[in-house]
Order: sequence, then C-alpha cells, then structure tokens
Amino acid sequence: MKKYLKTLVLFVLLSGVVSPLILVSAIPVPSQDEKIHFRYSVATTVLDWDPASFNPSTGDAYRYACLENMVTMAAGWDGIDLDMLIPMLATSWDIEPWPSEMNQAPVPFTNSGGVKAINWTLRENVTFHDGSIWNASVAKWNYDRIFIITGDLTGRGDTQMRDDYWININELEPFFTPSWNLSWAKGQVGGYDGMIAPGPSNSSNALWEHVPIVNNTQILDPGGPNGGGEIRIEFNDWSTFWVYDLSHMNPGAYNLIISMETYKADYTDQSFHGYDAIAGVRPLVGTGPYIFSHHTPTGPASGGLLAKNPDYWNRTALEADGWFDVDVIDFVVFPDDGRDARNTAFYTGNLDYAIDVAGWELNYATVTTDPDLVYVENDVGYPYMRCITMNCINETYWKYAYDQGWTDPVTGYPIPTDYLGNSGVDGIPRLFRKAISYAFDYDGFILTAYEGRAYRANSFLGANSSYANEAIPMPYLNLTIAREAMLAQFPTETAANGLNLGNIDNDALWQSVAAGGTPIFKLNFYWDIAPDHLVQKDYLVTALANLGCSYYEDHPDDGLPSNQFTNTFQSYAGGAYPYFIYQASIGVDWTHYDNYIVHPFLYAYHRNIGDYSFDMGWNAAHMYLDNVTFWLEEFYYSNGTHQQEIMDNIAVTLQTYEYPWVWICETMTGAAWREEWDINYAFYASALPYTRIRYVGKEKDLAPIPGYTIGIFLSISLVTMLGTIYAVMRKKKLA
Repeated sequence: MKKYLKTLVLFVLLSGVVSPLILVSAIPVPSQDEKIHFRYSVATTVLDWDPASFNPSTGDAYRYACLENMVTMAAGWDGIDLDMLIPMLATSWDIEPWPSEMNQAPVPFTNSGGVKAINWTLRENVTFHDGSIWNASVAKWNYDRIFIITGDLTGRGDTQMRDDYWININELEPFFTPSWNLSWAKGQVGGYDGMIAPGPSNSSNALWEHVPIVNNTQILDPGGPNGGGEIRIEFNDWSTFWVYDLSHMNPGAYNLIISMETYKADYTDQSFHGYDAIAGVRPLVGTGPYIFSHHTPTGPASGGLLAKNPDYWNRTALEADGWFDVDVIDFVVFPDDGRDARNTAFYTGNLDYAIDVAGWELNYATVTTDPDLVYVENDVGYPYMRCITMNCINETYWKYAYDQGWTDPVTGYPIPTDYLGNSGVDGIPRLFRKAISYAFDYDGFILTAYEGRAYRANSFLGANSSYANEAIPMPYLNLTIAREAMLAQFPTETAANGLNLGNIDNDALWQSVAAGGTPIFKLNFYWDIAPDHLVQKDYLVTALANLGCSYYEDHPDDGLPSNQFTNTFQSYAGGAYPYFIYQASIGVDWTHYDNYIVHPFLYAYHRNIGDYSFDMGWNAAHMYLDNVTFWLEEFYYSNGTHQQEIMDNIAVTLQTYEYPWVWICETMTGAAWREEWDINYAFYASALPYTRIRYVGKEKDLAPIPGYTIGIFLSISLVTMLGTIYAVMRKKKLA
C-alpha cells in the first residue's frame, strides 16, 4: 500500500507540473514525413517559357522557380553597384569596357559606359534536373541558341524576339567610334558566329545589315569533372544593358539557362511554346530549386505543381540558415478576371501567398488588419504607369506624306499604313492634347479606382527612375489652363459656340456645348473592360465634357464589342489597336536602373524608325521628333551626370510642350501571406524568393486567467495537489 501511495503521489505531482507546460508550449508543426505545401495563385494566361521566345506572363511564376542564370539582383539594386548582385550560376565576372571615344554623330560627343566583353567564371557542382552537369559548353550552347533562333538562321527559328537581339547598324552608324565600328556589316545579311540568315539579300530581308547584340561566345576553360569553367561573351552592341539582360540582371530575365542534354537534339534552332510536354520532352529543365511537374489551365484538374529539387546546388547552405522549407509548390489557377475569387480563397485560408497589383488588387483594409495575414508594401510603385496614349501623327511627316499620296516602295501601301494595309491619319492637335492633360482629374481617379493607393506621376519616367526631375512641371487638373488651350487650338469652333476668355470659368456653359449638337471636337477612343479602365473612361469622358467635347458612340461596322470605340487605325498584328486615344500601361521600368537603356525601348518614346517604316508596335503615340530621338541615342551612349541633362531635356519637351500621353499614376503594390509562413520578401528584386520561405506555424495564445501569471498558476496547482494527496493518505490511514 505504501508503494502504491508513493507512486500515486509522484504521478499526480508530475502531471500537475508538466500539464500546464504542455498546454503553453504546443504549436502546430508538420510531422517529419509530411511534405510542406505552399499554395500560390496564377491566372489561366500562362504563355511561353522558352528563353529565346518567351512572352512575359503569369508563367514567370514557374520560370523563376525552375530556371536560373549567372547572377540575380538584390532588392534595391541601382543598376551600378556590382557588389549588390547575387552570384548564381557564375561565381565571379570581369567586365571589359569599350574605350571612351568621340563618335561621328551630327553633333559629335564622347561615347562612354559601353561594355565590350564579359568573362564569367562558372560555378562547379551544379546539376540540371535531368542530372546533366553545368559547364562552359552548356553555357555557350544556351547563348548561341538565342541568336540562332531569333535570327532564324536555319529556317526553323522564332523571330518574335528578333528586335531584342538583332540591331540595324544604320541606326548605330552615326555613333561609331574608332574602336567600336560595325561598318563591316554594311551590305551584308545578318549572321552569327559563321551562320548566315537565309533569304534574299535585299531591303525586304529583315536581317539585311543587321547584327546580333553578341558577336560570339567563347569557351576559355571547359571545366573539369565537377563542371564549371569560364566563358567570354563579346558584344557587338554598345550599351551595358545587354550585360544585364544576358546575365539575369534585367527584370525581364529573358535568358534563363536550360539543359543542353534534354533539348539539344531537337531544339537547338527552334523554340518551345506552352507549358505542356513537347514530343515527350518535359518543360523547364533547368538548375533551379524546384522541378516542374505540370500546369493545367482549365477544367476540374486545373492547377500546377513544382517539387523541391533534392540536388539543388545551394540546398545545404539554405537549409542550414533555416530556409528552403517548402517541398511542394501548388499553383492554384484562377481565370484572368478572377480577382474576387482569388481574394476569397486567400482570405479564407485556401491560398498561402497573393500579390497585390493593379487588376489583381487585394482589399487593403482586410490584409492590413487581419491578424492571420502579413502584408508588405513595395517601396516604389509597379513599374508600369497608368496613362492615356494620344495619337500625335499630325505633328509628323507621316501626315504630310499621306496628304501628298506617297506610297511605301516595298508594300505599295499609302503612307502611313501598317504592313497589312490598315491606315489612319488624323491625330489629336497638340494644344488639344494639352487641354486633355489639364482637364483630367488625377486625384479623383486615384481615389475612385485605387482607393488612393497610387502615386501621382511626377515625371514621364515614373516614380521608379532616379532621372525623374520633379522640378519640371507635370500637367495637373486646371480647367482654366485647359480651356485657354482649347480657345487657341479651335478659335472658330469655340467662337461659334459662344466660348471665350470671358466665360472660361463657366462650367455649365462648356458642358452644355459638349452635350449639344455641335461639340468642339468628337473623339474616338478605346477602353478595356477591367474595372480601373472603366473608371478611367468615365474620368476621360468628364474631362472631354469640361472642354466642350464629346466622343463617338460605337461604330456598328467596326466588329468590336459595344464597349470599345476605335477609329480605322488598326494594329499591324491584328490584336490590339493603336488609337486616337488608348488607355494603357506604359512601361517605364527601362529607366529604373541608372546605367542602361535599350534600343527597342527607344521606339517607345518618339524613335524615328525610317522614311518608309511605320512601326506601330513601339511608338503607340506616333510621335517622331528628331530632337528627342537624338537625345535618347545620346543617353544610350553616355553615362554620368550628362544622362540627367538629357532626360531633363526630354521631360521639358514632353511634359510642357508635346503632351503625347496623359501620365496619370503608378499603383502602389505589395504582397501578403498567411502568418504561418516566414518569407524573406526583400531578398530578390524581381520575383518571389522561393528558396527564402519557411513554415513557422502559428502559436495560439491561451486565454490567460485574469490576475495570474504562469508561476502563480503552477504554485497554486502544486499546493492544491499536495493537499489532495495528504487527504488521500490520511483517509487510508484512518481506514
């Protein structure tokens, strides 16, 4: 009996002491054999992934997890400080500059800041998902493949990215220097590393007098049994942009590395399309931390899956630091207009991570107050500006060419037309563009469309650019300035409607002219059906009404849905429309990093691209200004403080005289995740850092007893139990 009582005493005592500790310390953690899943959303529009022919899309969520490149960018990288770059498939690099020399431009200046070559020392002990090894031969094959495909050098290529990788030397010629001179390509069909493009040698050949941005890729050291080695990339182009582009320093990350062993036999000179298996070859075989399983865009089995790469080269170091925790990434597919469904899934715990960007906005009040969610705001706006593009063609020689009946000597079409023969002439007069810019209610739109969560544009360059100069005026809501411009632009029309300086502040009068039978101007325009686009349309219509102007209703014969208005000025690709007015997002991220600008993006801002070429793909506003063209090219071949002077010149021209766009705002963005995750969101600059995620669970706080600490609770428990034991023993003794 005594032995029994001693055991009972010990058991009850230990139970009373330990039980509260168990309750306090318990947190949910996965068992050792349970895989950790991370649920991430994508839209159904997941396009191509091939580095030589990809389309940026929600498919990037797969690409960034499966494929890597030489380096990546730390968050906040300024484009200059190489110490901020993170080594990936290269461990070190050496950049050889072009000499700074005087060029032969009409107004000569010194070319500076160019890159002649870069040597990459490749990382050893890296394997692809198929088990093949990363070395110099694989690196050279990847870079060669880009130019073979984009130049269509075998007749099996894909030229949709040609303008990004091949340049017309006639555009470069005024800026040649004694050391950097591509005159050897005059009168030649473009080629790469001894391979020449097929086709006739005449001006209709797209590669006539073109050169690839890279002259060649050389193997300096093939590497050993563990791979690695060293390669050298020699450039034809001047700008440092291509160094960043070809090394994953560019946010576009075009040139991610794929497996030569898996793809060489069939895909050295042709590209992939789609995310399904191609002829039995699995997609996205790279060196990245996750291995692609599948992507099913629609149907009951929609979704995608990536599995953790057990042989990832950086796995040991990451796991030692407590990262790289996720075994499986589950992609949950939502339709392109599925913002609300995605938000519901996230708020109810069926997603772990969600981005907050225009078109896929989260409810800011919800994500910032819900205790189960973590929200991080980006320090700058999304790198695309909400704007309205205005057709400025009347200010260019295209209008004169059309009026004179000139035709394109190649296509025979009147100028201006696209190569399909679609034509359009009349644009918006310059002072009318100014009036619209000063009649738009920017603050009202930002409040209505984005609940105030957007940056008012402070420059045509956007908030991301260090070249944005806020001292240079931007248009703002001022109807007096707007109507003064209307009086100057349309003196006859305004006088006929009784509008003059004496009634310039009479809103009702100006609006009645717009609503009457003879508005000053009737505008064609197009809008999308996204919610913020519809709000933008409403604010534009209000701006027009305040200027005594109206807009055309839907044309019954234009073949467009009833919510879209356009004139006859159609796109060369037949998909989108360059318009009288088009509300779009303008890419301004090309000036985000201080030391590069790229040739295709010169076209976005008034690049004069030839006497008989009407490239509507880049210059949506159809503004061709010799001074702006020269300044952009001078920027391309310059560095230092002179670049700021150049951008200031352009800003003065566009923001205070030409008004080719209504620059509205950049939306504030961020990301949110469930509290049971820890994510080093700031580690990378351009994508979710898949390897910097860990599951931490969520400690559920027990409701405390008022007035008691855990020490007091344990003391009382101990005294109570000892009293109980004493009573039991006394009862046994009396018995």
